[in-house]
Amino acid sequence: MNGVVVQSCESTSLLAREYGSEGAEAAPHGFWVSSREQTGGRGRWGRQWESQRGNLFLSIILRPARPTSQEHWTWIPMLGAITTLEILKVRWPALRLTLKWPNDVWLDGKKAGGLLCESIAASGQNTYLVLGLGLNLASAPKGLDQETACLADVMSDLDVEAELARLRDEVSAKVAQAVRRLEREGPVFVSEAFWRHAHFKVGDSICWARDQSPQGDMQGVVEGLGSFGELWVIADKKRVALYAEEIRGLRSAGG
Repeated sequence: MNGVVVQSCESTSLLAREYGSEGAEAAPHGFWVSSREQTGGRGRWGRQWESQRGNLFLSIILRPARPTSQEHWTWIPMLGAITTLEILKVRWPALRLTLKWPNDVWLDGKKAGGLLCESIAASGQNTYLVLGLGLNLASAPKGLDQETACLADVMSDLDVEAELARLRDEVSAKVAQAVRRLEREGPVFVSEAFWRHAHFKVGDSICWARDQSPQGDMQGVVEGLGSFGELWVIADKKRVALYAEEIRGLRSAGG
C-alpha cells in the first residue's frame, strides 16, 4: 500500500498537497491519500460535494517523468475518469457505466463520481499534480443540480469496506501507470478510450450554459475532442470549443 487513510479531513486533495510538499521521496508518483469522510469536499466550479461515509474520497499525487510531459496534463482528469470506469467495468461488467465529458463517471445516466485536478508549484522541486476522485459506493448525495447514483443502488450485497480498500490501491496504481503512458505516447489512446465509453457521442445534440448562467443556453452537435481534451461542437455552423462547461443532452444521433 503506497498511501494513507485518515478518518476525517477537510479535503483529501488539501491533505495530499501537504504530503506532496515534502518531496518525491516522501510522496512519490502514485502516492495516495484517502479519508472516510470529508468536511469540505468540492466539485467543479467550486461546488460543494456532499462527502458521506462509505464513499470513496481519494487524491493521488502525480509527478512528471520529464518537464516536457506537462503539455499533456490537461488530459489527466479525463484519463483518471476512464481508468476508474474501466476498473469498475472489469469488476462488474453488467454495470451501465458511461463517461460524461469532461471527467464524470455516470451510472445509469446519473452522476456516480467525478474528478478534479490541480497543479502544485512547490518551492525547490518540480511541479506536481494532485488528482482528486469522489466515487459514490454506499450512498448518493441528494438535493444537487443533477441526478446522482451509487453502486449500492444496483448491488445490494456490496461489501463497501472491501471495495474501498481495493479501489484505493488499484485506481491509484493504474492511474499512475496510465499517466506514464500518456507521457510516452501522447493523448491519442486517451481520446480513443473516451469515445468508447462516452455518454454523448459524435453527432449527438447537446446544450450548455454560457458563463455558468441559465440564461443564454447554447446548443450544438458534438464533433470531437481537441488537442487539449476540449470538446468541439458545431453551433450555428461554426466550431465552438468547450473547456469546462456543464453540458446536457438533447437527443442522440440515432434519434
